[in-house]
Amino acid sequence: LDALVVDWLALPQDQDLQIERLPAMRSGFLCRPGHPLRGRRRIGLAELSRYPIATTPLNQETIRQMVQSLGDKAHPEHFITIQCEYIPSLLEAICATDALFMGVLAGARALLEAGRLVELPTQPPRRVDGCYALVTLAGRTETPALEIVRELIDECMRSDWHPARAH
Repeated sequence: LDALVVDWLALPQDQDLQIERLPAMRSGFLCRPGHPLRGRRRIGLAELSRYPIATTPLNQETIRQMVQSLGDKAHPEHFITIQCEYIPSLLEAICATDALFMGVLAGARALLEAGRLVELPTQPPRRVDGCYALVTLAGRTETPALEIVRELIDECMRSDWHPARAH
């Protein structure tokens, strides 16, 4: 394994690793276009909590930020209904039900652009953006292909794509 992209907030500091922080990825809440919350101007925690919330596993720092900004009711043991590492299955469930997705929006880009999912405007506009890092072994000669990988990552993560502009 030459390199790995991982959640920066969950990464232990280790002298044997070279860690390059990547640009933050915007996160938010998504639902299907026909969802009962669709069209509301500002949606708070109480309204979101009326529906199942699906997300990927959260690290301790993200949980701390959620509780700090939204209160104890935002702790995953009270707020999150479904956790799964496989984002495509979570998103397909969101497209077919009244459940909501909380996470990095880039993972849903194709479904957002196709109009199968929409972003909900939350109040306060809380975003715990995705923080990732490219990790390699320190002191190891990098393969030439890794530079191409870096360029692709940079292009994807710095994209000016925004769900509101997708329609």
